[in-house]
Amino acid sequence: MKLNINKLKKLLKKRKIDVGLIINSRLNDPSFFYFADVIPEHAFMFVSSKFPTRIYCSALECEQKKKQSSIKNFKELNKKAIDNIKLLIKKHKIKKIGLNFSYVTV
Repeated sequence: MKLNINKLKKLLKKRKIDVGLIINSRLNDPSFFYFADVIPEHAFMFVSSKFPTRIYCSALECEQKKKQSSIKNFKELNKKAIDNIKLLIKKHKIKKIGLNFSYVTV
């Protein structure tokens, strides 16, 4: 049975993890495709029970990938996005972030 985003959110909450961060870089994390049905280049996804799932990616890919994905909350990865992420972390009091270390480089 496929683990969907809602089940992942419940699992994160159960384990007291504020946000699951799934990163897609040169190492294509299969989890990214599993949850989003797309693989944007150099993107990351925030999954939390505190707010809707968000994907940040290149402006060149955002609209196309949004049309193909089951997740519709795509944001362009730029300076403004970084500031918004900082606000998101502060607003929701994010303290603990879960990572898939198999696909995260130093």
